[in-house]
Amino acid sequence: MEKSVEKSEQQAEIIKMIALPVLMLDVEYCCEAANDMCNQANRQESMAVLNPNHSQLKNDILRTQGKALLLLCEYVKTLQEVEKLKGQLNNENNTRDEIARMFL
Repeated sequence: MEKSVEKSEQQAEIIKMIALPVLMLDVEYCCEAANDMCNQANRQESMAVLNPNHSQLKNDILRTQGKALLLLCEYVKTLQEVEKLKGQLNNENNTRDEIARMFL
């Protein structure tokens, strides 16, 4: 795949549109829900001998949804860290500007 500035800018815009709503997620709640989904899939697998009509695919779907939600939570945490670092950089730049003005 060939990379281009135009394609990169297009993808960046899409990512920005995604980032805004996901930052509103209750990450702690979603992480717990994701873990519950994975645990439920494991329990259902353990009890499969009691209900042989229960499809293994249902467990796989539930577990995969849990994993996807965990990845989304990690994405949100990483975005929050990026915003924190941007704030630190802004503060650092402001301090440098103040110091530079003292020597003019």
